[in-house]
Amino acid sequence: MEPELDTMDLGPIFEPAPIEFQFDTLGWYVLGAILLVVVVTMVFKGIRHYLKNAYRREAQRMVQTIIKQFNNQKDPACLNDALVVLKGVAITTYSRSQVADLHGEQWMAFLDAKGKHITFKKYSHTIKTALYKNEIANESEAIGVLRMALKWVKVHA
Repeated sequence: MEPELDTMDLGPIFEPAPIEFQFDTLGWYVLGAILLVVVVTMVFKGIRHYLKNAYRREAQRMVQTIIKQFNNQKDPACLNDALVVLKGVAITTYSRSQVADLHGEQWMAFLDAKGKHITFKKYSHTIKTALYKNEIANESEAIGVLRMALKWVKVHA
């Protein structure tokens, strides 16, 4: 390298003026429109999901009322009431032609198949005793049936 280039005075460095930040460019309008569409779509889907699951919330309230009634009165008819609610929920969720004719072991198998971690078959004796003899063979199992009914309403499909 030549020594005269190292000592050469080039003067001050000229920097351009900083570019001002502005929201009035086309890109911000496009981004704003995209964000608005996304937010409106998410709100719409949330409302639709909420309305779609209204039957589920109503069924949960009904089963919880049945559980309270059973805890107060120990009435075997409460198990029948819970199963009626389950049948209504199943008809709402699945087709009437698929659900309406199910009874007994087929109905229990259907409930077990459509719910996550649901085992109504292990309570089949308690359910049959409550339905056909109108008595509670085992109170803790009857409470188990009602809790399982509530769980099925929450986790089906």
